Amino acid sequence: MQNSEKEPSSIVNVEITNISENLSEVKLITSDTKIENNKVLLTDHTEKICNLLKDNNYIQNLLKKVSVNIDTSTNVKIGNIITFFITNVNGVLPLHNILKNLQEVFADGVLDLYDVPALVKIITEILNSNINSELLRNIQVSHIGLVLKLLIFILVEFKIIQSDKLDDKTIFKILDSSLELLETSLKLTNVKFNCCCPWFK
Repeated sequence: MQNSEKEPSSIVNVEITNISENLSEVKLITSDTKIENNKVLLTDHTEKICNLLKDNNYIQNLLKKVSVNIDTSTNVKIGNIITFFITNVNGVLPLHNILKNLQEVFADGVLDLYDVPALVKIITEILNSNINSELLRNIQVSHIGLVLKLLIFILVEFKIIQSDKLDDKTIFKILDSSLELLETSLKLTNVKFNCCCPWFK
């Protein structure tokens, strides 16, 4: 791991530009779930997903399934993020809010690069969270992105979201685009101008 990890105490503000490339479609399943206005409510599955995330063996097998190799330090950080997701603090369960935000991502029935700003917003809100923030100490954007990949994989694997044409690689490609956009934006906010002109100092 690099030593360039940032404390979560700094607030992340990112402006997003429109991205106009479609990749593929994801259809929401319409059976065995609560439907409201023809939408599957992902939040109805909060308890089920929470139980899956609590199962360390399941998570480790899922990492193997999606061909992700991580070191011990990263594994601990992923565990901290998952703990953050599933820990109820003052009546707030972050996983419920994350699923609610993912609902907006899948609201149009497709997953494409138009959804990158929404995914970036989800990651940014997690980074900016002051609920149980000790768990997010030294967490990087890539760590949260990896846990979101696992979460979306769970949604697809258990047919909470049903995919006809979309494979794991496409889902991960969209999430990676979101991570790259956010990381680039964070780097740009840290750029300092070095110039002889006094008004740029």
